[in-house]
Amino acid sequence: MKTKRLNAQQKLFIKHYLDTFNASKSAELAGYAKDTGIRLMSNETVRTEINRSVNDLYKKHAIAEDDLIARLKAIAFEQ
Repeated sequence: MKTKRLNAQQKLFIKHYLDTFNASKSAELAGYAKDTGIRLMSNETVRTEINRSVNDLYKKHAIAEDDLIARLKAIAFEQ
């Protein structure tokens, strides 16, 4: 299956969505009508890019469970 390309306005919507996680507000900020946010979220190409971007952000900022436990122990038992 060929993946459709995002246009500039869709990319702007995604950028704003990743900042706000609010489809209506992001649509307005990208120059769409407010009620267009729901339609954009149902667009497979837009949704795929949002999911990819969220996963990338999670990976960038994620901390391993063992590291988190070790850090919490260090804080809890500091003297």
